[in-house]
Amino acid sequence: LPLMQPYVAEEPSQRAPASVGDAALVQTKFFDVEIVGAHPGPLPLIDPVQAFLLIVVAGVVLRLAWLACGVIRLIRFSRCTTEVEPPLAARALETQIGVSARYVLQSGNRGPWTFGTFRPTIALPSTFDALAPEFQRAILCHELLHVKRRDIAVAFGEELTVASLWFHPWMWLLRARIRAAREQVVDARVVEILDNRDEYVRCLVSISGHDLAPHFSQAGAGMLRARELRARVDAIFQEAHMSTRHVIAATFALLMAI
Repeated sequence: LPLMQPYVAEEPSQRAPASVGDAALVQTKFFDVEIVGAHPGPLPLIDPVQAFLLIVVAGVVLRLAWLACGVIRLIRFSRCTTEVEPPLAARALETQIGVSARYVLQSGNRGPWTFGTFRPTIALPSTFDALAPEFQRAILCHELLHVKRRDIAVAFGEELTVASLWFHPWMWLLRARIRAAREQVVDARVVEILDNRDEYVRCLVSISGHDLAPHFSQAGAGMLRARELRARVDAIFQEAHMSTRHVIAATFALLMAI
């Protein structure tokens, strides 16, 4: 831009503009510019830049407040629920995975989930005891792997990042992609530990409330959306795996692109 600029204005301290009535004559290197009504007008009531920054800061505060409310709800839920003894299948899985957790039984029809950073807690569905033993092992293995990977702390960091950059639309898309990839990685590890891919897929379909058919699925009845469930099942049955060299090359190319 400095090379393309057609003229160079002199500093005001070096050369003051000559006043001509209500106009100001600004002398530049190549030509003179007459500015009519050079007297400064009233400033706008709202500065656009300040208004934008105010909206961004207000959005960050609201997102952080919403996140704090979620933490408070988790604390209340942890205190109100009754802690139960670890299921029989959990002992062997905890030893195999190398992690332990606290178990609570929740009410309603919500699926299993994990919360707590310093004291990991697995919330089991109310119908957990009625499930088949294979389904119980699959659920426990999945949630224990989340504890092993410290996904709760990572997810909390993601929420803080989204709160600070909430105005950027790509942040929301990136968070959704990270969540889906995290579940797919855990699914692959569960299949590797249990060595029963078909049974694990049946467990996902059973506890999700869907049947993988868009016109027959029970919308809103399960813990997973039908689209997310199909993506996870497709990833489980995908046979091709990238080699270590391919993964390194793809990661390097992606970092260079970013």
